[in-house]
Amino acid sequence: MMTSSKTKSLRLQTRLILYSTALILILMAMITILVEKRQSEIIQEEARKRGVAIAQNLASVSTNALLTYNYVVLQQNGEKVAFDEDLAYVIIHDKESKVAVYSQHDEKQGMILTDEVSQKALLTKESLIQFTFSGEPKTRILDIAIPVYIKESDEKWGTVRIGLSLERMYRQIAKTRFNLLLLGFFALFLGILGSIFFARRITRPISGLVETTISAAQGNLEQAIAIQTGDEIEELGKNFNHMIQQILLHRTELENRLREITSLKAYTDNVLASMTNGLVTIDLAGKGVTLNEMAERILKKRKEEIVGAPLGEALGPRHPLWTMMAETLAKGEGLFHSELELGKEDERLWLMASTSILTDGEGRKIG
Repeated sequence: MMTSSKTKSLRLQTRLILYSTALILILMAMITILVEKRQSEIIQEEARKRGVAIAQNLASVSTNALLTYNYVVLQQNGEKVAFDEDLAYVIIHDKESKVAVYSQHDEKQGMILTDEVSQKALLTKESLIQFTFSGEPKTRILDIAIPVYIKESDEKWGTVRIGLSLERMYRQIAKTRFNLLLLGFFALFLGILGSIFFARRITRPISGLVETTISAAQGNLEQAIAIQTGDEIEELGKNFNHMIQQILLHRTELENRLREITSLKAYTDNVLASMTNGLVTIDLAGKGVTLNEMAERILKKRKEEIVGAPLGEALGPRHPLWTMMAETLAKGEGLFHSELELGKEDERLWLMASTSILTDGEGRKIG
């Protein structure tokens, strides 16, 4: 519940910025991951191609020396290639699988290497690439083995192996990843600035419209909002101004009518107060509506006792005036010049009374 209330209290501008930033962040993360993956694949493929090319070239120049068992030439060829800083080792096996050349490990010359990587390399009849570790500390290596054949025979005359270090490749991948992250953060920063700019461009006129609406709700209709965005928000502002003008026009008309009604009521009250005859009106429910000053004197009742109260209760259910008015309501037609006797024997009062049905402007009965 707390989280929901906080979310609802976020301003529109803040929500637009958050949504835009989240969208940009997701897009940049996806792009960075895809580009990094593609770049890593390219770098790894280039490393493999380079290693295979070096091994094939060494195998090509070492074929004659393997055929003649010329270990001196094989040693020279291996040393030339071993100068490459990315090569961890260079190994040449002769026809009998013995080590003819092992860079920086002359003591292994004439030995048969029994490790798993070497055994797979010696058994292969086509180029073989294996992933392994070498040296201390352990260095990631691509062991590339190329078998040596001659055109006139299917017999293998030796195997050339190189250990291509992957450290520089991984450094390039890490550098690429770092550059992509920098680019992603820069794009995210620009995206946030852009989202802030456009969010303010959208919310600023809306905020002005909200303030004007609040002011109008408080009764200040003498105002207009100026929005020039060239879009739906500007159209909304124009419609709001038109609505305010219509409300102001209607309010002016209502005020004029209220003044007229107030003036008419004051005139009617003066007429009622100056009448020498008593006047009593009731609604269809029999409740008092109007009682002039002369009627108060005749009935000896104050206006507050009659208006809003059932006349039958205020005067009594057998009161002649109430009986006459109830009969008029029941028959739906007025009574004219009826004599009424009010009061007790020592205070008798004879009246000439008339009743009529009250109707509204559309002819409907109202009392």
